[in-house]
Amino acid sequence: MGDPDLLDIPDNEQPPGVRAKEIERVVLLQRRLGPARLHVGPFLGLYTVLLALLVQQYLAKEHPYAVLYATIVVAILHILSFLFTYWSVSVNATVNYKAVTRLADAEYIQVIPHKLSGSADIVPLEMRQAREPHTGEEYLEVAFEFRKLRFNYHSE
Repeated sequence: MGDPDLLDIPDNEQPPGVRAKEIERVVLLQRRLGPARLHVGPFLGLYTVLLALLVQQYLAKEHPYAVLYATIVVAILHILSFLFTYWSVSVNATVNYKAVTRLADAEYIQVIPHKLSGSADIVPLEMRQAREPHTGEEYLEVAFEFRKLRFNYHSE
């Protein structure tokens, strides 16, 4: 993907619509990094609290069975939250990405087809400088590929 500072990206406040018979709508997405992902950050906090409780109970010479059981439950929930991102595209979009409204902020796009037309997917949004073949004029091409079809963004 090119450098957004060098590209003249259209600044629309409304998310783009798609005129295609197989696509119902699209959602512009930006990838969450590190602890901002919802199956990383909250669980790091929970594990820290559980570790502190475990150490506190160990130092008080009490039996930490409740903390150990809670740790097992949190670990199972952590594993399930991670697996749900592979099982469901909408959960993956919520956990690993954040929805944005501006095209300039988007890195990925969630494509949601019409009912009974297949499953949704998250695909990279491609932004590059292209040249008009007849006039030689350069323009920004914003596009994505979905099911081996290429969809181009037009400002109108």
